[in-house]
Amino acid sequence: MPATHRDLVMLARRLAIRYVWIDALCIIQDDAVDWENEAASMFAVYRHVHLTVVAAAGDSCNSGFLSRSATASGPRAIVPFRSKKQGDLVSGSYLLSHLPERRTWDANNPAHMHGCAWASRAWTLQEDIMSTRVLYFSNVTSFFRCQTERRLEHSTTVYTSVYGWHDMISAPSASAISGSVVGGKDGTASEPKSGLYTLWRALVNEYARRNLTVANDKFPAMSGLARSFASAVLWKGDLVRGMLWATAHDVSSPSTWRAPSWSWAAWQGELGWGEVYFQPVLSRCTVREVEVVPSGADPFGKLKAGHIILSASLCPVVLRPADRADQEDGDSFAADVIIDNDKAGGLVAARASMDAITSSGLKMDGTWKPIDMGPVVGLLGISALFIALTCVYLGEDDETGEPKYSAPLFPAGILVAKVEGQLGGAGMSVYRRVGVFSAETSEQANLWVGHPHIQLKII
Repeated sequence: MPATHRDLVMLARRLAIRYVWIDALCIIQDDAVDWENEAASMFAVYRHVHLTVVAAAGDSCNSGFLSRSATASGPRAIVPFRSKKQGDLVSGSYLLSHLPERRTWDANNPAHMHGCAWASRAWTLQEDIMSTRVLYFSNVTSFFRCQTERRLEHSTTVYTSVYGWHDMISAPSASAISGSVVGGKDGTASEPKSGLYTLWRALVNEYARRNLTVANDKFPAMSGLARSFASAVLWKGDLVRGMLWATAHDVSSPSTWRAPSWSWAAWQGELGWGEVYFQPVLSRCTVREVEVVPSGADPFGKLKAGHIILSASLCPVVLRPADRADQEDGDSFAADVIIDNDKAGGLVAARASMDAITSSGLKMDGTWKPIDMGPVVGLLGISALFIALTCVYLGEDDETGEPKYSAPLFPAGILVAKVEGQLGGAGMSVYRRVGVFSAETSEQANLWVGHPHIQLKII
């Protein structure tokens, strides 16, 4: 029996737990149908188990988690003990070892174990968040987190400030929210839902940076979290804002199709939404149709097709690298957008981020990556789809303390390229997303006024 499986059985016996669930044993690994059915039920598994055990110390099932090496924890001393309660039935030993000061932990953050192999895997995010009780084993200590408190092996303090990720996105509450939002006409978030939309975008940001052994597992690996979400893992009530993501570091396109181009899941690597998109967004398009077709029985699993039909302003544009002096490290918006008509007069109308180009800055592995804008030079056939207006923050209200924003003034949208040889019905052109843009000044905003709306299909 692999060391990790053996340790889990030993732990379950000590805790008087009769049954254990191990994915490698409980899912038929070479049976696609069984794998798909079990992957679709992981939400229920994590939500209803008595305890989830995280073996974060190793990178395989042979690593184990109950034995600690002297090199990991330093000099050790074993102190035996026997409890005076329950008729001396409880006995064991304390392991005393040095714990480096830098070994800190935060149960409020799903990324609290960054640096270990377990935290780098995409599949483990929903395991961490959806489980109501989790016991984490690192190579030097262990941690426990439940719905009301968290405890550290190396501390006698009981921390009660545990953020309820699972309560925020539990099936009943999220289903009620989703049911009240689906069918929204403008694809923008109403104010009562904004907190949950913000939470979802934070989860996507964390999930996107994680690794997948099989690229097409992008949706199945978080289908539990997505049970109450739709449209290629964008909430329909926040769909317009949801399409305005931008890539960051180390992005790559999978070798096989797994999501429509307008979905963040089409890319592998770090991505997210800029601060401006966490402010109120006013839709400037009409969502005519959204369709995603699952490849199997799980509606939140792998996809085989997907598209969206929008009515919005579409302008041919020319892109050029922005002046280096205007670029900030870590900012992927490094291309100037120039509307390709006489009215615009060759003026810069927005700043853009291209999906295939990542920003400069410090990567997760500690190395520095400069931005390469070479692919933008000479890029032709690009259009800007103006779908939203964004606001600017003006400060807090003197009486209520609530945030104040300007009127929605700054155009934003996605860059698209026409897919030759395809028609979307009734002569409608078909496009794919290649980037995102946002106007930054009132002068730039004026350049987007007066362009006619057309209907188009994005795949």
